[in-house]
Amino acid sequence: MDKKKVGKFLKELRTEKGLTQTEFSLQFSKFCGIDAYGGFSCAAISKWERGETLPDLYNLRDIAKYYGVTVDEILEGGRHTPVDFNELYFGEHNCKERKRSSILSDISPLLPSERLSTCEEFWRESDVDLLKIQMHAEERYRYLLLALARNNISRTDEDEFDYLCLSYFKQYYCFEKGKQTIKSFNVDSLKYVKIDMKKLAGSLTSCSDEELLFEINRRCCVCNFMPMVSVSDMGAICNRFRDLHRTTVELNNLFDLRPIYFDFVKSLLPWDKDELLTITLDCICHDEDDDFDYSEDLVKEFIKSLIDCGATVNHAINYKRVLKNKKRYIARELAELYQTYCAPTIVYDVSQKRYVEVEHCSPDFGFPIFTAEHQREYAELEDRLLAGENELEPYCRIVRNRSIYDITYREYVNGRNKQSTEDLYENIDEMSVEEIKNKYFMAEGTI
Repeated sequence: MDKKKVGKFLKELRTEKGLTQTEFSLQFSKFCGIDAYGGFSCAAISKWERGETLPDLYNLRDIAKYYGVTVDEILEGGRHTPVDFNELYFGEHNCKERKRSSILSDISPLLPSERLSTCEEFWRESDVDLLKIQMHAEERYRYLLLALARNNISRTDEDEFDYLCLSYFKQYYCFEKGKQTIKSFNVDSLKYVKIDMKKLAGSLTSCSDEELLFEINRRCCVCNFMPMVSVSDMGAICNRFRDLHRTTVELNNLFDLRPIYFDFVKSLLPWDKDELLTITLDCICHDEDDDFDYSEDLVKEFIKSLIDCGATVNHAINYKRVLKNKKRYIARELAELYQTYCAPTIVYDVSQKRYVEVEHCSPDFGFPIFTAEHQREYAELEDRLLAGENELEPYCRIVRNRSIYDITYREYVNGRNKQSTEDLYENIDEMSVEEIKNKYFMAEGTI
């Protein structure tokens, strides 16, 4: 609370009524039912207005009634004016969108190549605008979160915080029965989230702002960074623009938007950069026709760009090898491969009134492709089965061990390894993504 700001506001309220301190003393004493000679002295009023002292709680309540304001407004040092935060954040963007849409609606006379170029420019400008909005929202959220947690926030700023949570971020992480889940915000849940934040801040009074931000996000994560691909919930990351048509910036387009996108990455909190660096390793392409994975060169280029933005190899958020105990048999593996890639599908043809054989097709993934790698695996398994083998050796599955929010702040700090990061940056071109994962991001041992 700023006593000087409170005093200045009290003086403004008095001068708005055209009163001197003496006149206010007499009128306010009468308003409170106090004898004018035993009422409030000009000296006391002068101290209030100079910000040397504050009226007690009962006087504050009466002053608020007299001036027609609230106690909160007096303590905040100004009148509370409702703000249209949706217009504040998205007004300029929406205006640009309408102008761009009007241009797109009148491109039919253009050649196909010109129409394509115009559309691409439209989306590029839209992506840049959304990233700028997100950068501003992230920065404001962090500032407001700290102010709220430390009970040093104005009514208008708290309204902005509520807007960001309810209308912009829309959802939050919480723990239920020892498991982290994602929930949608509503007015009631936001109230309890804010109470939890204040309780946590009260128990961490001596910690730094960075540690408090880390602990609040770890225990009740309202805010998280944007996915680098346009797949909702990629890597369990909250999708920020869920209700907008252009939800995220695709990795393939990043280098068209490189300056603004990596300005956004630089603005992230350091642990979010570390998390994004680790998750990037899961985006490698495993299938030629997969629209959501990317080439090794593109992923490695993205890793280098993240390191340029301050991301660090963090050994506290790594991968682990999990031994699969389930027995695997060669015959069963061959049967599954055959059923997936080779077996015909039999369906009932209503027009012919009989069962017919059609190409194998999965309704979810289209036509599975029997790649050269699958063919080699199939032939090898056939040879092993003919040679008398039946059971396959145990195998390990590589999974993410922990997220940044599964560890403590101290583990996060101690897990950052600048030397490994520098070594990765220097040698990344000579390594595959799998080798990078094994050398820099894999925990020792098998679970």
